Amino acid sequence: MPSTTDGARPDAVHGESMIAHAARTSVLARLGEVVTDLKQGMLQALARGAGGIIGQIPRGPESLTRVALYAQPFTPECVIEAYQLGFVPVTNAEGRIQWLDFDPRGVIPIADFHIAREIRRVCRKGTFHVTVNQDFRGVIQGCAEGKSRRARNGDASWVTPEIVDVYTALHRMGAAHSVEVWQGERLVGGTYGVSIGAYFCGESQFYLVSNAGKVALAYLCHILKTGGYLLHDAQMVTPYLQSFGCHGISRTEFRTQRIRAQLGSARFEMTELAPDDTLECKTRSRSGARDQLAPIMGSKPLRAAPGAHPAVA
Repeated sequence: MPSTTDGARPDAVHGESMIAHAARTSVLARLGEVVTDLKQGMLQALARGAGGIIGQIPRGPESLTRVALYAQPFTPECVIEAYQLGFVPVTNAEGRIQWLDFDPRGVIPIADFHIAREIRRVCRKGTFHVTVNQDFRGVIQGCAEGKSRRARNGDASWVTPEIVDVYTALHRMGAAHSVEVWQGERLVGGTYGVSIGAYFCGESQFYLVSNAGKVALAYLCHILKTGGYLLHDAQMVTPYLQSFGCHGISRTEFRTQRIRAQLGSARFEMTELAPDDTLECKTRSRSGARDQLAPIMGSKPLRAAPGAHPAVA
C-alpha cells in the first residue's frame, strides 16, 4: 500500500503542474487579447482624432502652411505669422482655434469709404467722443462680452479669454490697435484689429448704445485713410459692412494686395482733415485733451440692412 501511494504521488504532482501551466497559458492569452484590443482601440481613437484635425484643414496650396500653424502654440508671434500668410484665427464652438482664409475676401475701400447718412447726423450732434489706443483691453473685452451674450442666445462665441490675452499682448507690441467711442467717461463702443505695414485687418467691434459701433468703424476708416494704409481687410462681406463699401475679392487678388500692403508703411493715429465737405465730430486725442475736431469724410452712402449687427469680422 505505501509503495502504491508513493508511486502515485509523482503523477499527481505532474497533473497539478499541467493544470497550473494551462491556467497560466490561458491567462497570458487573455492578457494578450486585452492588450491587442487596447492597442486597436488606441489606434482607432488616434485615427479619429487625427481625422478630426485633418478634416478641419481644407485641401489646397495653402494646406501645408495651415498644418504648420496648427502645430504651433497660439502666441502673438504665431498670430503675426498667420496674418502675414493671409490666415485669421477663429475659435469654434468647442473653443479651439481654427485658421481661416475666406474666399472671397471682404475688403473695405480706403480711398473712397462710405458713411451712412444717419452716422453723419450722429456726428453733428457731438454725442460721442473718440480716442485711439486709449483702452484696447476694454474694447476687446467689450467684444468678448458681447459675443458671450449672443452665445447665451445660441450663437457661437469666438472672442475667448485666450484671444483677449494674445491680442492684448499684440497691442503692447504695437501690432494691434483700437478705436474707442465714449459717452462721457463710459466706453460705449469700439473696434480693434491687427496692423502689419500698410495692411490692417479688422477683427471685431462692440456697442452698448445705438450707433456707437458705427461711429467706431467710421473713424477707423478715417484713420486708415489719413494714416496711409493700403488695404483694409474686413475678412467677410456682411450687409452691415456693405454700408461702408465692403465688397468681396478673390483669394488670389487679396494675396496680391496683402503682400504689397504689408511691405508698405503707415501710421495709426487720430488726425484732422481740412474742413471742406467733411463733417466734424467731437473727439479726444491720445493725450486726453478733449473737444478736438476730427472730421469724417465720406461719399454717397449705402444703407445698412435693417437689424444688421455691427461686426468688423
